[in-house]
Amino acid sequence: KKPEIHNVTVLDIGTKSLRILVLENQNDKKVVATAVVETDYIKRGLVQDVDALTQSIRLAISQIHKVYLAHIDKVVISLSGTAVGSISSRAEIDNKHKTGIITEQLVQDLYGKVESRIPENIIQNKKIVHTIPQEFRIDGKRIPTLHPQQLRGTQIDLRALCIYVQKQHLENILCACEEADLKVEDVIVAEYAFTKKQIREADRLAGACIVNIGADTTTVTTYDEGIPLLLDVYPIGSQDITKDLALGLKVSLPQAESIKLNPS
Repeated sequence: KKPEIHNVTVLDIGTKSLRILVLENQNDKKVVATAVVETDYIKRGLVQDVDALTQSIRLAISQIHKVYLAHIDKVVISLSGTAVGSISSRAEIDNKHKTGIITEQLVQDLYGKVESRIPENIIQNKKIVHTIPQEFRIDGKRIPTLHPQQLRGTQIDLRALCIYVQKQHLENILCACEEADLKVEDVIVAEYAFTKKQIREADRLAGACIVNIGADTTTVTTYDEGIPLLLDVYPIGSQDITKDLALGLKVSLPQAESIKLNPS
């Protein structure tokens, strides 16, 4: 008897379209089914109309079911747009374990302390989605690993990159999913997931800056020695190029879009 395969459904909300992908839950994550619904209520990556988003999700699910018969009731949310940002934070913790061994619980407590160290004026109305370790130090000395569990030391220091999202934006998406009878299994930041899986490890180790130009926003992610240093989103995208071409050449927006895509 073959083991039951639980596929993963990903909901990605962009400026121009909402996409649902069903991935086979195996190592290669093969795409089983897709659906795309055009959107006009996303501005700079921010949801402006929750009801419209709910209807788009329902429409995308109905499209998926034309080729994928299994019931879909759970999704992974893929976040992007100006609602996303990052900040580096640092904290330390004393190891009071009598053997001096660094436990998993101690490391988890340190992660929580790193998140709580972010200034209130920065993290207010935001929710941390990913906390990615950048450097560990034990008793003041940097260690060549991001997994200090089972090592020994009296004080552990962690510097980490905290990727966050605006709470209102996330709550709007969660509300739309609930209205569409979908349970959210996890929340990820699209650009971090992309760079982690699609950019070669050799490039991330050497140092790389990945610039992703979308319709309304541009996301910049930087790596050094394989570690993400920054993820930032700027409110400018390919639509701004179209508008500048239309203004400079004194043509309509559709003509400017055609010139942009076919400059020759």
